[in-house]
Amino acid sequence: NLFAGKISPGRSSRLLYHHQNAMGKRARLLVEIINPSDVPASYRVLKAVSGPSIDTVLVGYIAGTGFLKGYRDNVSVIERVPPASRLVLVSDVLNHMQTSSGILEISQIDGQDSFVRVASVDPEQDAVAVGAITPAPNPLLLNLSDNVYPSPIKTLEFGHVVGQRWAFIPIGKHALHDIASQKKLYGNYGVTYDINVKVENPTSEPKTVNVLFEPSAGLASGVFIIDGKIVSTKYAQPPTEYPLASYRLKPGETRTVNIVTVPLAGSNYPANLVVRS
Repeated sequence: NLFAGKISPGRSSRLLYHHQNAMGKRARLLVEIINPSDVPASYRVLKAVSGPSIDTVLVGYIAGTGFLKGYRDNVSVIERVPPASRLVLVSDVLNHMQTSSGILEISQIDGQDSFVRVASVDPEQDAVAVGAITPAPNPLLLNLSDNVYPSPIKTLEFGHVVGQRWAFIPIGKHALHDIASQKKLYGNYGVTYDINVKVENPTSEPKTVNVLFEPSAGLASGVFIIDGKIVSTKYAQPPTEYPLASYRLKPGETRTVNIVTVPLAGSNYPANLVVRS
């Protein structure tokens, strides 16, 4: 078992996994919902996954792109799991040094408390396909992980006035804490950043305001929803800044730019968004 966590009716939980097989032999990576109770349960699932691949940065980028598109468009499926059963959501066979990555949003609709599990198993011993429903393992054998962090959403407000200081917006810098405040989610991977940037042009001339991605911790990709449109950059290298969007403001014009992003697994975060004129 790599991870196990509890999910409950009426609550939404997010799972990020990014696993590289370094065992020197093939392994199957499983992600599954376990319903150990004696009543059926239903779940609303947004699933964005990628892999297997040798490119650890690319699989995180693909999974993050899929997640943000589903997040923007409110795309998900309803899954139903019978009593005392498990539902396989991911079943990837990884060769040596291959990586699989994914972000899932699981909202339990009804039933009793359930579990989500990520496991690495012998590919022949547990040869299940995605969508398979099989008997549930004993929940007493699941060691629940303490790498669980509340509220994976950060809402930020920033501003930039033409001719004044640039706005530097940190992504992944201020780590979430677990409930016991014993662990930190360094990089805030998989956390949604919902950012509103108020830009103002108080001058008497039209001015251009630019939004740029600045990788500050090393090689990083980024995916963003900027005013409803998907914008991305792959394999960004510091100290270069990468343009994402540009706005032409009329004299005296003020507008608000909305940016949504998640730090991508496999990339080096923290990073910055820069808003300047």
